[in-house]
Amino acid sequence: MHALKTFSLVTALFLVCLSSSQGGPLVFKARVFSIADGDTVNVLDRASKLWKIRYLGVDAPELHFLNQAQGEWGAKASDALHALMHAKPAERDRKRRVVRPAEDLTSGKPIEVEVRLERLDRYGRWLGYVNYANRVTNLEMVKAGWGVPYLYCSKEECGRDWPRTAEVDKYVSACKAAQAAKLGIFDPKDEMTETPDEFRRRLDGGAFYQYVGDYQSKKLYKPQDGGQVAACDRIRFEREDDAFAQGYRY
Repeated sequence: MHALKTFSLVTALFLVCLSSSQGGPLVFKARVFSIADGDTVNVLDRASKLWKIRYLGVDAPELHFLNQAQGEWGAKASDALHALMHAKPAERDRKRRVVRPAEDLTSGKPIEVEVRLERLDRYGRWLGYVNYANRVTNLEMVKAGWGVPYLYCSKEECGRDWPRTAEVDKYVSACKAAQAAKLGIFDPKDEMTETPDEFRRRLDGGAFYQYVGDYQSKKLYKPQDGGQVAACDRIRFEREDDAFAQGYRY
């Protein structure tokens, strides 16, 4: 067991170093270990190392933020991601530790995915994309109406080519289509009135810190005023100068 853990750690470090040296994302095949909520999954690589992945491009209703769920939408978004991957949920003990990984709902076999990891966030999660059955599940969740775009132009990544590499138009268009079709969180019978980031800031009392651009009008808003932009059209910037470089103006 010790040798396996050592091999797994060495493999992970090798992959990270290789990715860094090549200046690109980290891409590998994996098996789904568990689905945490509508935009976070845990996967096992071929060496059985566990990777926690927070989806890029989408922000789904919260399920476990400060031990609170965002109404019933958090559970519904989690169910939607399970359904998208045709997954039977992982079995957990009383302390919510996984005792049996997620598996295919029909065959009982492991759920095979391909992951593309971009970077670590401040919480130690990998930020990236998860491809299942030749579909990028990040984008599929937005298409189904179970998340809003979370498009963050951050520091060195915020170059001229960022809108293309982040597939901004795809995510914005998918959100608008889901809204027009009244899917998921846009269902008027039970419409979600607070975006996930607004829900988080209300609970933790934190201040909004990202500049927000309106993708349609290219108008820029101070962090505290970003809520004036429609949820599907919000483009986030860490620095004001980056927003200016992308063509946004007050």
